[in-house]
Amino acid sequence: MVYPARPLICRLFGFSSVKTKKQEPQFSLCKHMRAIPGIMERRFTGTAVMEQTFGAIPPAMVDYTMKLVAEFPQEASQRELLPQAVRKALMRVGLILSFSNKAVS
Repeated sequence: MVYPARPLICRLFGFSSVKTKKQEPQFSLCKHMRAIPGIMERRFTGTAVMEQTFGAIPPAMVDYTMKLVAEFPQEASQRELLPQAVRKALMRVGLILSFSNKAVS
């Protein structure tokens, strides 16, 4: 009943995959999520299994992390609270958009 009020990362967990040591995608249902009808497993490993079960491979958060690190390598070792990091990122996006709007005008 409190699931909608859980933090964003907890809500995302149930819908994102991780990579195993062999770099295979692995997806686990959150303990608060209902089981998939007709399937007893709560952890799924491998592209074929996920495509057969879900029709797609849930995104791996590590892929997004690597994209961000590649974009801003000088900030890769810095840690911030999520609200501060989002505000900083939105300011950066706003600055980029303001420059692109001036170039178009």
